Amino acid sequence: MYNLATYRAYIRQRLEGDFRPGASSAYPDAVVLQALNEAQRLAQRELKLKRAVDKTLDMVAGTATVQVPLGVMGQRVLEVRVIDAAGDWSRLERVSYSWALEQGLNDASVSQGDPAQWCFDVSAGQIILLPTPDTSRAASVLVHYEPLLTPLRRIYEPLSTVAVAGFTNGSTATPIEDTDDVAVDVMGLVAATDEIGVVGSVSAGGGTSLATMPTRWYGISTVAGATGILTLAEAYGEPTAADQVFITAQVSDLERLYPGALGWCLPILACAEILKGSDLAGAQALEVEGLGILRVMTRDEQGQRPHGRRQTRSTPFFN
Repeated sequence: MYNLATYRAYIRQRLEGDFRPGASSAYPDAVVLQALNEAQRLAQRELKLKRAVDKTLDMVAGTATVQVPLGVMGQRVLEVRVIDAAGDWSRLERVSYSWALEQGLNDASVSQGDPAQWCFDVSAGQIILLPTPDTSRAASVLVHYEPLLTPLRRIYEPLSTVAVAGFTNGSTATPIEDTDDVAVDVMGLVAATDEIGVVGSVSAGGGTSLATMPTRWYGISTVAGATGILTLAEAYGEPTAADQVFITAQVSDLERLYPGALGWCLPILACAEILKGSDLAGAQALEVEGLGILRVMTRDEQGQRPHGRRQTRSTPFFN
């Protein structure tokens, strides 16, 4: 998949090569990430993305609150159903949080029984079942919701004086050697579903240099922050190597939904966003280019083009 590191490299090469030669300092990470997140929002709107999913949770007697996944806002929760006393799924009526507080319906000491209504507490990120359940039932609460796209922010490229990784051909275990308390460094900076690539035995991480970008990326399935061991989603297919400088980078939710189909759409739109805030022309042309990719995708999804003609993953041209 394309990831945040390859997006960033594309943006810098495109802007430095076509619009402001040699001006790498004009495009720091903060600017690039802000533009990419705006591009992701634009793509989501253009694709009219409806990513409704179901989450099944437990009902606990005496507990009215149900914790929903992070990133779910109240207006994105579409429906809540519960298994009632008869064993049937029942759709609950939604009421406002303020009304529920006024009525005292969320107070277990006032009322308990089979839930018939629900509300959403935005500040706590919780669904509140009304009245409070009087019976515990496993996997009996079904939440139908549209999650927000995860903001793009994770690139981890430690210097070799901070951390290096060992890779073994045919193995999925990738230990990160602790040269500067890396167990703490990894926590929050690397996540499952990110990708990792080997830069080589150089002294500085390669994310800022096109010459040292990884030639192959591997998905990360688990991160053990306490031990500094990453588990790859597939076995390492290159020669065994120790003490390797590496980069890990986040993958966009959109890329996961449409693997390979987006191509360079997001970084192209991000380039347009960056140019809008500069003294350089070209933003409109880049936006047209990026939106054109999305519109081809939309027609493809609607069956207006033969399938099988989408872009596929290839080695980025800047490698």
